[in-house]
Amino acid sequence: VQQESETTAETAASDTEEKQQEQGITLEAPVLSHSSGFYKDGFELTITAPEGTTIYYTTDGSEPTENSKVYSEPIKLIDRTPEANMLSAVKGTSASSEYRPTKNVKKCNVIRAIASDGSNRSPIVNGSYFVGIDEYPVPVISLKTDTSNLFNKDTGIYVLGTKFDEWSKEQTKAFEGWQAVGNYSQRGKEWERPVNFEWIDGDTVYEIDCGMRISGAASRSATQKSLRLTARKEYGQKNFKFPFIPDNARSDGSGEVEKYRSIILRNGGNDCDSTKLRDPVMQELASLGDYETMQYRPVVVYLDGEYWGMYTLTADYSGYYIENNYSTEDGDVFDDNNIIIVKKGKIEAGEDEDLALYEELYRYIVDNDMSDSANYEKACSMMDMHSYADFLALSFYIWNRDAYYDNNNWAMWRVRETGDDPKADGRWRMMVYDIDFAAGVYSGGSDFNENNLIDVFSRTPKDTDDDGEPMLDNLKMMDSLLDNEDFEKELIDSLCDMRNICFERNRATDALLREYDIYSQLVPDTFLRFGPEWVVYGDPSGYYDEQVNGLASFFDGRYYAFPAIIKEAFDLGDTASIHITYDDSLGTVYVNGKIIPSDFKGIYFKDIPIDIKAVPSGDASYTIDAGGCTMDGTSLMPTEGAEIKVQFGAQSSVAGD
Repeated sequence: VQQESETTAETAASDTEEKQQEQGITLEAPVLSHSSGFYKDGFELTITAPEGTTIYYTTDGSEPTENSKVYSEPIKLIDRTPEANMLSAVKGTSASSEYRPTKNVKKCNVIRAIASDGSNRSPIVNGSYFVGIDEYPVPVISLKTDTSNLFNKDTGIYVLGTKFDEWSKEQTKAFEGWQAVGNYSQRGKEWERPVNFEWIDGDTVYEIDCGMRISGAASRSATQKSLRLTARKEYGQKNFKFPFIPDNARSDGSGEVEKYRSIILRNGGNDCDSTKLRDPVMQELASLGDYETMQYRPVVVYLDGEYWGMYTLTADYSGYYIENNYSTEDGDVFDDNNIIIVKKGKIEAGEDEDLALYEELYRYIVDNDMSDSANYEKACSMMDMHSYADFLALSFYIWNRDAYYDNNNWAMWRVRETGDDPKADGRWRMMVYDIDFAAGVYSGGSDFNENNLIDVFSRTPKDTDDDGEPMLDNLKMMDSLLDNEDFEKELIDSLCDMRNICFERNRATDALLREYDIYSQLVPDTFLRFGPEWVVYGDPSGYYDEQVNGLASFFDGRYYAFPAIIKEAFDLGDTASIHITYDDSLGTVYVNGKIIPSDFKGIYFKDIPIDIKAVPSGDASYTIDAGGCTMDGTSLMPTEGAEIKVQFGAQSSVAGD
């Protein structure tokens, strides 16, 4: 077993021992003869336990009790795929589709066992054995829970259930499936169910007991639903102590994230029946912007032993997310108890009264003239305008049709009590999530040349929502800030950056192809398991390639069309193509706060200055040859065809300090 596995096992053993002590458990857990994993041929699994105890076990994912099967002889583990589908055959999981696979889905053996001496019961030992199934190119997650937690009509979180029966009786008009309210629509701790989580990646196995809820908005109606998994002390551990996502750097740049309070297994959202990779790829490309983005990792999930398709594992925004992503050297300033997150106008992390802090920001910007420099300066002390501009620019560039300007899928965070860290200044900063209703998801990528900026800028803000309730329309805040010339320039530069830096044509193509190599091996089988039917009865692999080509067409077309879109929306003058070169082994160059490659080409506007900064490695200085452009400090006015050279190691002549 790899050293990583040994370390993980030691941590898990320590946590288990602590849980046993808290619960007064004295019996040791049984021992399984084989580790969870993939096996070419069947074998016999033996279970051993302390003398004087009886072993009880289950094979359906439910928790074993003294009423479960008694272990008396080795358990024969075989390839279970030929067995009839059980969970995959359940009806009533969606108001949109009753699709169920016509062929047997892959199945693994799940074993859960306890030892009992009649008075005491040991902790549960868990195993997942994939016999006759080829290993996947990604980690596998085996989830085990009592079937009633998922599919019981009254208490199951995965079905339409009684909540749909109650809701449908009150409907007087026809509705679409995604609008239906069922058990799977319910939120809150009441609708969280206990689950055993096993992560299997080669010889590395990580296990934890946690809570599971259904996640998402309209995508809850899909037959494959997104799942939120949360670690809690009541289940045994307060955090997932495992580096699920390699190279997932902390937001403060001090290392990798190795601890999560909650994670989400995403089904793809609006992209569920298309590429499933819009959100993860665009989150990766957008990560150079000044906001929080979610890192990801594709995985395959088995539920109570049945194949449950591929998912994308991401972190979950919460106070603990900020705590785990930022340094805590500044006392407890980034402790989750000091974090406020507002999501779609409601408190996601913090106290109910914290909402007043966001409403104060909103009211100040909306009720005051932002063209006044003093008013705008105060607004900048309340919200990071660069973060806000980048957030808007991302939504505009990818043509997100369910975004901030639609009063959906937006979040911002701040600390309550301030500290010395730059991100602990008490200003609001943006958070990116659920950006899959974008990049031509329903148009095959053909809407790349639409000027959505003009569309959004021409909208009339609302005072009430669709139910007639008062609302704080995000359009009002955006429109007010656009009255300020400095913010307008900031947004224009951010829009150019999205095109030139984040979604640069080659960068976008490389990211898409890299993820396609993995997702194309996993998504077609997921379609066969969950539908949609028109895909299953055709050519799933061919359909998938067609969908990915549509996304590639959007990326390519948007790159070429966007400068003209910006120019028309803001009635700007001529553009300027600039070229910046430097030796990235000696330092880093930033344009508008974003790292650029060592051979950078971009299109900006001649009458809108950009910010260029160089950071040498070590104590070296640098010089900037502005290539004929006018430069004042770090502010550079673009000139067509400018060849800008940054040289490290020489005496600084421009903003070198």
